[in-house]
Amino acid sequence: MYQCSASNIHGTVFTSAQLRVLAFKPSFRRRPLNPTQLGTEGGSLTFICQPEAAPAPTITWKKDNVPLTATDPDGRIVQLPNGNLFMKDLQRSDSGTYECTATNSLGSDSSRGVLTVSSKTVMTVKPSNTQVQVNATAFLRCQASYDEAQKDMVYVWDLNGRPINYAIEPHYVLGTQTSLTGLYITNAQVYHTGTYGCSAVTSDDSVRHTAYLQVFGRS
Repeated sequence: MYQCSASNIHGTVFTSAQLRVLAFKPSFRRRPLNPTQLGTEGGSLTFICQPEAAPAPTITWKKDNVPLTATDPDGRIVQLPNGNLFMKDLQRSDSGTYECTATNSLGSDSSRGVLTVSSKTVMTVKPSNTQVQVNATAFLRCQASYDEAQKDMVYVWDLNGRPINYAIEPHYVLGTQTSLTGLYITNAQVYHTGTYGCSAVTSDDSVRHTAYLQVFGRS
């Protein structure tokens, strides 16, 4: 908003006007591509490409300096009508540098972002149904593999869908040795019977499997 004033011995008057820029070349200065994108095998993500421009620009994409078509042959990578790039069923080979270029009659501008696709988390040893006598110790083994270079992982256990709180439930002990990751139920009681879920959780994905523990006998 611009304002003009005029003054003389009789006083001052003001008038205002708004300046609208109707045409300018594309610019990513305010809204560049996310410089670092993280994805997981089999997952999906969207590269946001929303430059400022007037008139509206034409959007094109490159991966590692090679032009991408509007839709790839297998339909996994699609340029949306708004210019964003949608990717599904991600593969490790999708990792690389992506460049969005916006062009109109006044010029063009580009912005880049690097995509890293990590291996999905896989349950390599699943917990199995187990029977144990009262006062004995049960062990439910659970082990998963994940992309250690890209993310951390934790194991989360639940009983009948309720997270186990180790601080107030001393019967439960996590097995943390590399070859024996799982859950110990020490001095098992009948009320420990139920469905146990083991979840391997990372910042990008998770995998869960269940097993049934039957505690039999009398306390």
